[in-house]
Amino acid sequence: MKRSDSVPYRNSTADVKTRRLLKMNSLIRAELGRIMTRELELPGNVLLTISQVEVPADYSLARVGLSVIPFTEATRVLHLVQAARGELQRFINHRLRIYRVPRLVFYIDDSEEKAEVVNRLLDKLA
Repeated sequence: MKRSDSVPYRNSTADVKTRRLLKMNSLIRAELGRIMTRELELPGNVLLTISQVEVPADYSLARVGLSVIPFTEATRVLHLVQAARGELQRFINHRLRIYRVPRLVFYIDDSEEKAEVVNRLLDKLA
């Protein structure tokens, strides 16, 4: 017998699409991390991290944010990654096995650098 005060949980289409996009973001981030570790030749003292991946609802592209330490090497590393974009895209296409694989677009995520500047300014005030 069904209770009258309970409402069954229903997945709305928006919830399913949101979860699917979040899963796609994390899957691309993980796969790119593995591929970049093996395939990219970075300068000796550079640390490259994928800070975020954003895929829009139409799965047309994946905006991949790169965090580079030291930040002074960011443009150099971005050029290296963009030069290898075709090869990275090919690896992602092969690994994901989905109907529509988003096109990779890389950018430098400078949010950590901006946060560091704000922290230095706050330290000067204190």
